[in-house]
Amino acid sequence: MYRVLEVVFRNARTVKPTRLRLPCLSSHGCSTRPSTPDNATASSEEEELKRFNPLEIQMLSSSLHDQVFQGKIETYDAEMVEKCQQHLDLHNLWNKSGTVLPEVDFELPPLLGSNIDEHFRNIAEEQSRPYFEKAQMLADVTLSAIPDEWSYSAGWTKYVYTDEGLVTSPVDVPQEDALIFDVEVCMNEGPFPVIAVAASPAAW
Repeated sequence: MYRVLEVVFRNARTVKPTRLRLPCLSSHGCSTRPSTPDNATASSEEEELKRFNPLEIQMLSSSLHDQVFQGKIETYDAEMVEKCQQHLDLHNLWNKSGTVLPEVDFELPPLLGSNIDEHFRNIAEEQSRPYFEKAQMLADVTLSAIPDEWSYSAGWTKYVYTDEGLVTSPVDVPQEDALIFDVEVCMNEGPFPVIAVAASPAAW
């Protein structure tokens, strides 16, 4: 049900968006703007600063919202909001008091892009770039010929083609940064690999 509401509410932002001001039916208050009456106490001021959307879901604090969404104001489609409220009411979930979290106010690092989506995409691209570049290198390379004979001694054996032909040497582990790797398991002997082969642009 929550996934359905998420889809319905997401669509509400794309169908004739208009600025909607609904009467606050929640005991939390639905203010999206700070309001500090002269006679208000510190606790009531903090309560007034809390932000709730028309479905009474607590939103980011004003400070964090301004940093993440750079001052953009939410818009809601009145018809879709009403449908969501009716759906909640149908399941006896509308206008129910929930846990209200305290306001959080701290300075975020600057966004790496023009919006939150670009921010995380840029982070993902930066962190995955070394692996992507190595995978792209493997996709473009032409491997050397497969050796005609293989060593079945324990450990890794490196096969390199030189002017003198195929040269083999034992190594502790494959020495390249990117490899095409495969293993074979003999289930009669156990669940662990009994033989493995790796190929790289430099060697088998």
